[in-house]
Amino acid sequence: MRVGKKVSFAMLGAFVLFGLVEAGVSVWAGLDSRPPTYVVCEDVGDNMAFDPASGYRLSPTPWRMAQFHQGVREFASTVRGNGLGFPDDEFAARRPSPDVLRIAVFGDSFSAGTNMEVNWPRRVEELLARRPGSPRVQLLNFSLNGYGLANWWSVMEHIVAAREFELDGIVFAVWGDDFERRFFFADAADDGMIHAARYPTWRRDDYPRDRAAAQRWLLPLPMFRLGAAEFDRALAEGWTPPRRWRLVLTGRLTQSLGRSLPGLPLIGKPAVAGQTDAGSERMDHEKALVAFVKSRGLPMLGVRLPSRYELLSTGPDEHSQVRERRIRTFTRRMGGVFVDGLEAYTGLSKSELRTFYPPTDGHWNQLGSNRFADYIAGPILDLARGRLSEDG
Repeated sequence: MRVGKKVSFAMLGAFVLFGLVEAGVSVWAGLDSRPPTYVVCEDVGDNMAFDPASGYRLSPTPWRMAQFHQGVREFASTVRGNGLGFPDDEFAARRPSPDVLRIAVFGDSFSAGTNMEVNWPRRVEELLARRPGSPRVQLLNFSLNGYGLANWWSVMEHIVAAREFELDGIVFAVWGDDFERRFFFADAADDGMIHAARYPTWRRDDYPRDRAAAQRWLLPLPMFRLGAAEFDRALAEGWTPPRRWRLVLTGRLTQSLGRSLPGLPLIGKPAVAGQTDAGSERMDHEKALVAFVKSRGLPMLGVRLPSRYELLSTGPDEHSQVRERRIRTFTRRMGGVFVDGLEAYTGLSKSELRTFYPPTDGHWNQLGSNRFADYIAGPILDLARGRLSEDG
């Protein structure tokens, strides 16, 4: 009996001590918990809504967005999704008229261009429409922020193939670690923030199929939804995000348990499960994309998008060379043509290149995106013209 009491008192003391330490650490962390970079969004309710096929949809109601770093605004834009939730005008599975050539674009945030008013696929459409002798070309932009291999597969499988989209070509605009990106999904949560997650494995059958399943993994991003008046004040005067109070030690303990117990939701960034078959499961996504393109005989461009570091450094490093080889191999498997987007910026000085980016963010601004669009319009026109010659 006495032993039981001693154990009970010891456990109680340990819990009290843990609670005191947790309180101190959490308060200390909370004092410096404001993110250095954050985004404010004009709240329209469903700015970003979970979707099992695409990961999430952008609201068809236009909403404004701005990013700040250390209180300084880096960009402001207006965001709107089409009926499928992608940053493009409305498009259907069937071509609008027989003379329109339709090219699908699969990319990430660089191609979605939600940080600017005109993304590069839209600008290419406009450039080709004004070019004498150019066929009518429609670019279908299936790109969203956070996208990579897993989302490209899901969109191809559950939207493009399932709805039997009429296509005449495909462009994969690949940046950085896009081939290593697992399934990304997001949702506008009730706490006034955007929540997101990247699924911890490559098992396609396990991807969340409804919002309830997605909620288990979603975590808050530094993206805050504000009313219209508050958003206006943020643009005019700046805005400071609230401190994020959280249980630091408990969160880390739960995260550690989550790594050993895959069924337990995590309070931190979902860890990648260490299955031995993860490589083959990732490769299954890539094989499915290759099979789709080749089975339909679609001409394809594999485009390497340069990073800010690659443009402003003294030259490509080992990592960028590995990424280039990956894109070339992927393109070759599809029987496509590789295009190096780095060439769009050849011959420019470092000071000229810096004008293509915000002060700290790694994404193009409008000038940088336009420069790439002006360059890639030629290869896309060649792709379209090649399709025309194949069709006689």
